[in-house]
Amino acid sequence: MSDPYTNLEDLYEPIIEAFKAELEDLGIFDKISEGEELYTQDLEAWVLPGRDRIEHAGMHMLHHFLEVNVIIFTSAEGSMPQDLRPHGHQAYNKLMEDITHGGTCKWAMPTLFHPGYMQVNDLLTVGILMQFTAHFMQFYPLPTS
Repeated sequence: MSDPYTNLEDLYEPIIEAFKAELEDLGIFDKISEGEELYTQDLEAWVLPGRDRIEHAGMHMLHHFLEVNVIIFTSAEGSMPQDLRPHGHQAYNKLMEDITHGGTCKWAMPTLFHPGYMQVNDLLTVGILMQFTAHFMQFYPLPTS
């Protein structure tokens, strides 16, 4: 009998896609991506995987704690943090409706909600950084000898 084993991408990628789909369901963002598209002045959300802290958890099991960063921002003229916070609150509330994100992880809990300004070169944007830690397990094969 072989040991169960799941490739990392089969565990990792569904979590990121679930976050993006949940934000898309809100219908408030002009664009949701991982930052790979050219930025415009629209209301955008990026879902970016961050650090994955991994712990050994038994004979052939690992516990993963993946940071998932959600960045909401706009550089529309006259935008202020208080204008963007309601969108951040909506996004946060949506992401907390199902902490398993459709069963893609055991849980994903918020660890940061930070509204403010961000500057990239000469572009000043208003933004919100949210960070969640998603927990999932991965099995690896037992040694053969």
